[in-house]
Amino acid sequence: MNDADAAAIICLAAEMGFAGVDSADGYGFGAAERTLARNRHLLMKMGPMAVTTKVGYNFYNRRYHAGRWIGRHFQRLPSDAVVPFDSGKELSPDYLLFAAAQSHDRLDGMRMNLLIHCPELTELRQLRSSGTFELLNQLPYVLKVGVSVKLPEEVFESLKIDSLGIVQVPAATLCSRAMELALHTARQRNITVLVNQPFHGGSEVVARARAARQIEPELSAASAAGLAAHKILADILARDCLDHVVAGVSSSAQLLNMITAGGASDHLCAPATSSRRGAVAGVRID
Repeated sequence: MNDADAAAIICLAAEMGFAGVDSADGYGFGAAERTLARNRHLLMKMGPMAVTTKVGYNFYNRRYHAGRWIGRHFQRLPSDAVVPFDSGKELSPDYLLFAAAQSHDRLDGMRMNLLIHCPELTELRQLRSSGTFELLNQLPYVLKVGVSVKLPEEVFESLKIDSLGIVQVPAATLCSRAMELALHTARQRNITVLVNQPFHGGSEVVARARAARQIEPELSAASAAGLAAHKILADILARDCLDHVVAGVSSSAQLLNMITAGGASDHLCAPATSSRRGAVAGVRID
């Protein structure tokens, strides 16, 4: 993604009501963080969730040279290959401090919120007993430290961490009553609740856009997609168990598709209320 595309995504997402930037991208080896740093003039206008990143997968242990051998689990790859990081989880305090410093460098000194990427129940207990969150919270460039999890029991376990500041969950989990209860509990404890993946990889936008065009055949595909995306966000923001919606990799791709196709006109993307705590709108690209 070039800088112009990133800037357009940030502006559109802010208008639509997204409220945080998560630049974590182990798949891109930190490229999104560098891109956001080059668009800091836009990010600096946003609120406290403007820059959020995740750590917990060690893509630094893969070699980029000598024919692109990448870790011991992978075959020789072409120079433009994208390699998933799912085999490289690393949650030791030393590694997380190192990874946070690397993200800070790539973000060109911007202050950030820091999330631990997908810790499981046993890992959450280890993080709590090791004092890792306290160490990360002491970093001068970190605003809040939290977790990005997928299960209600993981949310409840994370709430046992005294210095927890953020809980992030996918939008698809909001249909679970157990998850709603977990998130309500988090908000009662003054912990910021982020929701990501609002478009379900784009499938939700496609389905709603198709339904809209059946009702109003004169709608263009781009306009229908824009209306669908805006309605999805409005539905999520109407819930009282969250504070902010953030846009990840697939959501950013969906926004770029809207921009490219011309479905991001002002009347489709009127500003939405992005937070019940008064934060200024932002975006998330992970």
